[in-house]
Amino acid sequence: KYYSEFDLMKPENFRFVTEFDETGTGIGYKAIPIDNIQNIPSSDVVEVVYCKDCKNYRSSPFGHPSIGWCMIFGRHFKQTFYCAQGDKRDDKKV
Repeated sequence: KYYSEFDLMKPENFRFVTEFDETGTGIGYKAIPIDNIQNIPSSDVVEVVYCKDCKNYRSSPFGHPSIGWCMIFGRHFKQTFYCAQGDKRDDKKV
C-alpha cells in the first residue's frame, strides 16, 4: 500500500513520549512512529516490591494497620512504600 506524506503524519501513526533532560526533568515530547516502536530495545527493569510484600517487612508492634518495620533499614515505613532492596516473600503471612 502506498502512503502519502500526509497519511504518515497523522497523530494515530505515532506514539508521543516525554523527553527528559539529565536531571530527570520533562523537557518536551517526542513523536515515535508506531512502526519503530517494535524495534526499540526493552528496558532492563526490576520488579517493584512494596513493603507489604517484602520478606524484610514486619507488622508494626504498635498495631498500626498501614505502617510496619523494615528489617533492612531499621525504621518504620508505610505498606505502600518500596525500595531497591526489597525481596518478595513467598507467602503473605508475617
